[in-house]
Order: sequence, then C-alpha cells, then structure tokens
Amino acid sequence: MDILSSVGIPTLLVSIFAVIGLILALPSLSRAVVRSTGQPAEAVILARRTGAGQVYGANQALVAQELVLSLEIHPAAGAAYQAEVRAMVSLTDAARLEPGCIVQVRIARNDPRQVAVLPETSRPGPNVPKPNKT
Repeated sequence: MDILSSVGIPTLLVSIFAVIGLILALPSLSRAVVRSTGQPAEAVILARRTGAGQVYGANQALVAQELVLSLEIHPAAGAAYQAEVRAMVSLTDAARLEPGCIVQVRIARNDPRQVAVLPETSRPGPNVPKPNKT
C-alpha cells in the first residue's frame, strides 16, 4: 500500500501546503516573539537598503516594504555589536529609518543575532540633518 492510497491526494496536498505555510511563517513568528519578549536596547542605523519583500493594499498601492538594516546595537549590559536585520515596515516608517537615526530594538534572550526593530521609535541621531521647516 503506497502513501497516496492510504491518505488520499487531497489530504496529502493540504499537508504539503500546511508545511510550506508554516515554513514561510516562521520568520514572522520568530520576530513577533523577539519583539514582545526580547531585551530592550538602542541601535544606530549604519546603512539601509531595500529588500525584496513588498505588500500591496487596495488599488495595488504599495503599503509596506522590506528593509535590510545594518545596525550598531547598544545593549543595556555588554559591548556594542553590529547586526543586519530584515524588517517589513510601512512606507511611513520606512521614510524615518535612515542611516544615523536611533531606533529601539529588542534582542532575543537566547541569541543576540536575532533582533526585532521597533520602527515607530525612530528618531534622528546627532549626525542626521534636521529637515528644513519652510
């Protein structure tokens, strides 16, 4: 008796898609856990580039963009270190996340390389020019 005759093709397909969905969702779940349970720290954005991920809303309008941020992380205890973080952020938050800015992050308790960025906390650093108000 082979596997197809014992479970059926529809059941097998559902199982395959469930496993693929779980694999694709794991990074987001991991970031959510780090964001909610990680140790707070500050980070300076050293560099930023656009990642491949994009989210479109109504009328095919772009609403979120993946950013790849190179960060210098300053934990409350221990030495500063650098890490690269991928984050899916709204276009409003993306505009604020510029090199030189300071942002709050959360560091995974068991792996300091896993970092979640809190983009809404971004503020200009001392070396970021302030926008002209005219």
